[in-house]
Amino acid sequence: MALKLHVIHAKEFVQMTPEGKYDFDSTRDMLIEAVAASAKSPDHEILLDLRGAHANLTMVDVYYLAAELDRRGAVFREKIALLLTKEQKWDQAKFFELCALNRGLDVGAFNSYEEAINWLFPSSEVPNGDDE
Repeated sequence: MALKLHVIHAKEFVQMTPEGKYDFDSTRDMLIEAVAASAKSPDHEILLDLRGAHANLTMVDVYYLAAELDRRGAVFREKIALLLTKEQKWDQAKFFELCALNRGLDVGAFNSYEEAINWLFPSSEVPNGDDE
């Protein structure tokens, strides 16, 4: 079985105003567009690489972002792993995970690439080479 992963890097969706301030509305729209495009391919898991992203989201912004993903419905039914560094706002990532899970979305927040991949593809799904 082939493992299918689509990695979306923060630079693909984080938007700034001409004044250099974080633009929540544009970023939200770009993120939803990027994830929706990835979700159109069946059986693809999504890794949202937020390492290096510097956005000043409030908890209210995080809540509304999860609600917006839920509002888009079936487009977001694959797993979505959030990958952050240990220095980033971990509380916000875990709050987003909680908000998404409460809406039936399969989202996990990680600060290790290996943990994110292991969550996306449990060992029972990973071919061991004997299947050939």
